[in-house]
Amino acid sequence: MRRVFGLLERAAGNSATILLSGETGTGKDILARATHLASKRKDGPFEVVDCGSLPPSLIAAQLFGYERGAFTGADQRRPGVFELAHAGTLFLDEVGEIPVELQAKLLRVLEEGRLRRLGGKSEIEVDVRVLCATNRDLKAEIRAARFREDLFFRLNVFQIALPPLRERREDVPMLVQHFVEKFNQDSGKHLTGVHPQAMEVLRAYDWPGNIRELKNAVERAVILCDGELITRDHLPPDMAGKGPERHVFRVAYGLTLDLVEKEYILGSLQRNANNKARTAEILGVSEKTLYNKLNRYSAEARAAAAAAEAAGPSQPPLTQPASAQNR
Repeated sequence: MRRVFGLLERAAGNSATILLSGETGTGKDILARATHLASKRKDGPFEVVDCGSLPPSLIAAQLFGYERGAFTGADQRRPGVFELAHAGTLFLDEVGEIPVELQAKLLRVLEEGRLRRLGGKSEIEVDVRVLCATNRDLKAEIRAARFREDLFFRLNVFQIALPPLRERREDVPMLVQHFVEKFNQDSGKHLTGVHPQAMEVLRAYDWPGNIRELKNAVERAVILCDGELITRDHLPPDMAGKGPERHVFRVAYGLTLDLVEKEYILGSLQRNANNKARTAEILGVSEKTLYNKLNRYSAEARAAAAAAEAAGPSQPPLTQPASAQNR
């Protein structure tokens, strides 16, 4: 992380586009804001767009704005984030989620510093420093024709890769203490820290959700703790279990291979905090294969629910479903 901070310090002083890459929850948004505050544009606006949370139909309107009457429901003119970030910084989080059909327009704005609102006739000049973040492998996205190569080269002026928390476990105690102090202030409590046994558990955990998961675990522990030190009893149950045991995946005897695969995939997805890219990587399959299987499971569940509804009320099962017996 010292290397990461050193790179950010060097890059903050100019207007080069920065691409932050790393798994979900590694703190890319925090570093983006820190870069803005360390730049010459710190007194200007800092606008954020989470491209992964917007439907594709709304991303263009959010980025470039629109004129009144540009589409159904556009009852007044609205500026986009490029305009709102003028003389400041625009942070495009999950930039890999921008639809490929909009990427050419984004590239033009980045290269020329001009844009046209949806439904507009004149161009507007914008002076914006762009920071981007992604948890995807954009080179793989280029090979799959989901991301433009020319846009990648335009964004990849200064790339900084954030390591996942499991690769920097020595940071865990410092982060834990930071979050303890934060939630002390929020809750009015006066915890002094973490018991050594609990810290051992925290350092040994793999943190599939990275810093975001750690923050949530500490917040939960502070809420539960009535003393001065967080103990193992205050940690989430799946985290506080005995070391190797929490890595064991169990299925009921008698399942078909298809059901075993289904249980393992869904269990892996849950363990990785619903991060499909990470789950696919661990399972050794492509994201497309994982999505296809998840879509099939959803279709099977809908069909089963429809069949059960058509059959009318039934007796409750005598045994738990296999998924309830897994860990």
